[in-house]
Amino acid sequence: MVKRFLVVLVLVIFSSSVFAETIYLKDGKILRGSITEETNETITVETENQWKKINRKDIEKIVKDKQEIRASTIKSSDIKFNFGPKVGIFYPTDGDVSDTFDVNLLWGINATIWVKQIGFQFEFEKYVDITKLKDPVIYYLYDFDTDTEYSGVITEQKLSLTPVWFSLLYRGDADIYGFIGAGIGWVEVKNTVEIMGFNSGLYDNFLGLQLITGFGGKHAGLSVKYSFVSTNKEWGDVDLGGLTTTFNIYF
Repeated sequence: MVKRFLVVLVLVIFSSSVFAETIYLKDGKILRGSITEETNETITVETENQWKKINRKDIEKIVKDKQEIRASTIKSSDIKFNFGPKVGIFYPTDGDVSDTFDVNLLWGINATIWVKQIGFQFEFEKYVDITKLKDPVIYYLYDFDTDTEYSGVITEQKLSLTPVWFSLLYRGDADIYGFIGAGIGWVEVKNTVEIMGFNSGLYDNFLGLQLITGFGGKHAGLSVKYSFVSTNKEWGDVDLGGLTTTFNIYF
């Protein structure tokens, strides 16, 4: 049901308004189509995805018909929809980030609408890495009510990335196809530590860009992506993007 609705939606979006003409020739033939080009000597008519050039001297008359709506050359069979879960790995490539956080599991969902060889892709992803700090941090807390000082050691740090990506893709026309593309996204970032049962850290949202390539088929695909997620001074101006490889399943 959802796929059928999306196919109809795409056909409506790509439809265009045109005027049709009926051309009566002096030899008795009648052509019906759309005039796409005119000169003083000839006209060019599109009829059923074919173009014919006709000399004006051979034309008896041209009658313009009522306006009609057509979906250009796009057919419902040209539109395909992929949707399903994905799982993979993500590696932050900025040295200041990868010194603390390493390769870890990434999961999410993927949805792509293909119109012929052009794809419009939506992705939701989640990456979480809890790491042991190489250099534990000593913290101090002071309770003014009891006039007591507490101290401890932070040994773990948690990085959570939740990107949402929108990408434009181009694919081959075979059943098993390769594809390339680029996209833009919004990345929710959390970097937290636990201190005496309380979570403390940084939380922010950043704009991201990604380059993507891979191959796919009817029910599965493999993607390799490189992303750029620039931060600010509060985050040390690090790049929270990196290299992602995912395996996608399509329903």
